[in-house]
Amino acid sequence: MIVSVIIPVYNVAPYLRAGLDSVRTAAENQSAATVEIICVDDGSTDGSTGILDTSPSPAVPHTLKVLHCPHRGVSAARNAGLDAATGDLILFADPDDMVAADWIANLIRAAANADLVWTGYAQDGIRHEPSDVNQTYVGDAIRRRLWRAVFGYRLRDLAKLFLPGGLWTRCKREMAGVWRCAVRRETLGGLRFDPSLSLYEDAMFITELATRARRLGVVGDCGYDWRVRPTGAMSREFRERAVVHKFAVRNVRARIDPKKTHWRGTFLLSALEILKTAGFACAIRYLTGKDPDLTCRRA
Repeated sequence: MIVSVIIPVYNVAPYLRAGLDSVRTAAENQSAATVEIICVDDGSTDGSTGILDTSPSPAVPHTLKVLHCPHRGVSAARNAGLDAATGDLILFADPDDMVAADWIANLIRAAANADLVWTGYAQDGIRHEPSDVNQTYVGDAIRRRLWRAVFGYRLRDLAKLFLPGGLWTRCKREMAGVWRCAVRRETLGGLRFDPSLSLYEDAMFITELATRARRLGVVGDCGYDWRVRPTGAMSREFRERAVVHKFAVRNVRARIDPKKTHWRGTFLLSALEILKTAGFACAIRYLTGKDPDLTCRRA
């Protein structure tokens, strides 16, 4: 069995060596598979490239592959990694996160009876576990389980907006990091990340995975430590071009779920936020399926 771990890298030099070392240790600390670690350098300019080029490979039979690409964003970087991957099981990690020594072993074990695995994780020492750990889903129940967690709000969900805990908690939303997944190659098929997205690309990818999987296994934290940096992509993208990104995500949601069966509430909330942030004309363009214009770029 071959396991591919895909890591997109862009300007994370202060964190990269430690993160990469932790994945290398996890590869060497299991004996059930050959592991290929695929790092995709997305045109880094801060020294990350040099760290990758001088990083030792894990002990044989495991390997470290480094791909150098022009800067095109995290979706394109992950796609390059997927195109190069030869593994029977595909895992994802971010370069500034850390994994436990048994992370890969835990995911291999979890994938023994499932073609898609959804895991817990840790953040700042706090474990975040799904409420349905050790449950298995098949058929359309997979879509219902994961779409509820990562895809969008239904119109009736908006009734929970002002209840204690808020919409996120009441609707059982979960962090949509693709590093929470392990997926078998035959389930993944030709699915790739949408390069038009640099925000919410994980959620849209997971949403489509849910329509392809035959058996979903939900497990607890397998040893992944998610770090949130104030200069990270998520923080930056929320501050910059947020309205334009809402248009891009709208288009992807419309392709996945054209009847808006699971995102009418999200559609309405986004329209109201665009109205507040960028004005009436931009909100109308959002509601009518048009692309943003320069007015929307005030955000």
